[in-house]
Amino acid sequence: QAANRQRLKCNLHQTARASLTFVHRAMDPLPVGSLVRLRASNYPTKRFRHCNRACRIGGPERLYDEDSLLYVVAGAAGTGSISLVPHNCSDYVIRQIGGLVKLTSPEVDAHSIRGDMSWMVREPLNGMNGCVSLQSVNPGLHFVRHQNSIVIVSPMEQSQLYKDDSSWIVDLVAQSQCSSPTQALFARVEQASNAARASQESSSEDTGWPAWKKALVAAGVVGVVVVGAAVVA
Repeated sequence: QAANRQRLKCNLHQTARASLTFVHRAMDPLPVGSLVRLRASNYPTKRFRHCNRACRIGGPERLYDEDSLLYVVAGAAGTGSISLVPHNCSDYVIRQIGGLVKLTSPEVDAHSIRGDMSWMVREPLNGMNGCVSLQSVNPGLHFVRHQNSIVIVSPMEQSQLYKDDSSWIVDLVAQSQCSSPTQALFARVEQASNAARASQESSSEDTGWPAWKKALVAAGVVGVVVVGAAVVA
């Protein structure tokens, strides 16, 4: 019976993966460079917003309009993903940590960390027009949803409540040409990470620094936390 349950679970996940392969829209609802707000599809008066570094849904209050504005930038993990950057805290990024969706400083280099701040735009799980669902790059088959007004990432479920909680109405504020310091940082970090991976040296000859650290400094990325190590020029 345990083996049958495991096979059933695997089949469910394989079916879910197959269905998610074909959910990209012809017209991108969250184009890179745009400025957007997201509203809960089942509580349309409540917006996705940050508050004291946590992400939640809520109604109008002080700073509500600014806290709910998000830049859409190219995803830190690549592979067609996006990252979300708060308009009024553009040195920070929306990231999932331990199942909670929070506002943090961008951390780089490790693929798992880049995946934590990257999302795949999917067709809404509840099928509602004008909505999207956001699938976490790391881990896969987890979606951004709200629960008791807190925004979290949790494994995909087949319940209607889950589908509604993980579907978001997109309000496009500005179509394109929006920029963010974080987007430029991602690009510089990617260049530095590629250079570090290409290098086979374990340290530099003149400083004794590891190759990854030398590459980051050479690319001009300084004062950035990289897998627990601070780069200081």
